[in-house]
Amino acid sequence: MDPMTTSLHLAGQDAEDLSIISACLQDAVTWRADMAYLKGERRFALVLNRYCWERETASNGEPARVRTGLHFDSVTAVKSRGISRGRKIPLELLAVQVEEGEPSRVAFHFAGGASIVLEVECLDCQMHDLSRPWHTHTRPKHPENGDGGAKG
Repeated sequence: MDPMTTSLHLAGQDAEDLSIISACLQDAVTWRADMAYLKGERRFALVLNRYCWERETASNGEPARVRTGLHFDSVTAVKSRGISRGRKIPLELLAVQVEEGEPSRVAFHFAGGASIVLEVECLDCQMHDLSRPWHTHTRPKHPENGDGGAKG
């Protein structure tokens, strides 16, 4: 399997599936303009520049990113914190997690404390790589103590 030509296509229907998708999306970068809540379709969708962590085990191991789409269906509400409509600063994704409680919730956690919380009837998401990977000059870095966002 060549990680430069293989694209990821993943589906999530439970917390374990979402933890795998979250790991693949760790350190992805997106912008407010690349997100949409389609209320009539009950879908939340976004496009991200995903860091290709799977290339770390490849023989060349050169850092790369790929354009990736992610959407959740059966969404009944979307709430955000720390993300303004006019924000043109990139958002660095740290994790996507299922939150306990009723109704069911999915939380996107971004560096700097920004977040998006989806209320969902059930967990139903799809992740698809949309482009070929491209070389990037930096690999995301995390502080040793764990507080702070990705760099690169």
